Amino acid sequence: MAIPEKRKYKKNYLSQIIYQLMFEASESINNDSMKALRDELSDDYSELATIKQQGIILQNDGSKLSAETEDTLLWQIESLDKSHTIVVGKDSFAIIFVKYVNFREYEVIITKALGAFVSKFNGIKQINRLGLRYVNQIKPKLPMTQWSDYISSKLTDSFSFVEENKSRRSMHSIVIAHDEETLININYGVYNQYFPAPIVDREFILDIDAYTPSAIDVGDCSRLLGKFNKEIAIYFELSIEDKLRDEMEVIDA
Repeated sequence: MAIPEKRKYKKNYLSQIIYQLMFEASESINNDSMKALRDELSDDYSELATIKQQGIILQNDGSKLSAETEDTLLWQIESLDKSHTIVVGKDSFAIIFVKYVNFREYEVIITKALGAFVSKFNGIKQINRLGLRYVNQIKPKLPMTQWSDYISSKLTDSFSFVEENKSRRSMHSIVIAHDEETLININYGVYNQYFPAPIVDREFILDIDAYTPSAIDVGDCSRLLGKFNKEIAIYFELSIEDKLRDEMEVIDA
């Protein structure tokens, strides 16, 4: 695979950027310890919020199928500028961005929050899964006739399978073994939030998730953040065409 040139842009179509760690559940993560973690963060964050998520567990003893509900507790700390949220569970730590300027600013925020978390819960030594995910919701501002003007035809050729007015959704997935410590999962296509109604929005989803195929030491998290960011940029550039680059405005310097 020819490595494309990495570019910087003035604009982007990112709706979410998610950095997440998964590990063995720790009982040391509780209301008191999360309040202490919040106190270690700067005044740029809101007060700690607790969220209960309800899930369903199916059990089969061989003779019958039964279902039980189970509550999952999450702790949430939102930045005052509403750009990102820290979300912690007993087996997970995530920072979710809904506003994104550049990787340098994102990296500083992650490094600080992750450092505080790892220091507070120093019993967590192994990370079962580390992932960095960029979700692009691409809505071209200029009039367009076909997606292949903006997105690589290698990703859009399947759109011609049926007439456009008959299509209701066209989402696809590719999993790539990039190297020994990186898998890349790319979900792409026209999602159509109004399904099964006809497609009315010109919106292409390009969701690129870089993650570890096996457990890593917690000390590798910071290094892999930068590495995954570069690898996601490779596949983003492979996925788009110059018309989209022009719309996002390439920064030469």
